[in-house]
Amino acid sequence: MRSRQPSPRHIETLVALLIHNGFLESILSQRDGRLRLLTPTAKLLSHDRDWLAANYLPLQLMFPDPGYGEVMRYHPEVRRALRRTAISVSGHGAQVLGGSPDMMLFGILMLFKLALMAGTPDGRAVELDYKDIGARFGVSLTHVQKIVQDAARGTGRGDRS
Repeated sequence: MRSRQPSPRHIETLVALLIHNGFLESILSQRDGRLRLLTPTAKLLSHDRDWLAANYLPLQLMFPDPGYGEVMRYHPEVRRALRRTAISVSGHGAQVLGGSPDMMLFGILMLFKLALMAGTPDGRAVELDYKDIGARFGVSLTHVQKIVQDAARGTGRGDRS
């Protein structure tokens, strides 16, 4: 499969959206006033911690011993190690997922379903704030509701079976 590079315009738009939504800050370089440095905000780092925990929750459920407690407890050194590793293998992961859109879609839905099934540590059902999720991911409330409904049914792509 051939990898396509995004256009500079797409990258500029993505960065502008990340800055606008408070995930990145653009800071003037002290060494070279012509350059701007992008730094993550506390909002982005918080989102990253939540994202890692959500992705490791299914593994924690399937393999509780020894488990993934360090990730689930937001251990900063574990997060840094995971991010360093992710940089080195992200190209391969993109090829795998890009070669199978169904795997990407249904894999995400399955992870979401496992997280919903897990509930809370005291056994209560998970309560989702669709508005917060939509705001966090930049999608509409209706879109979030549809994804959750599809995950609950074990379907995808808008199937209503």
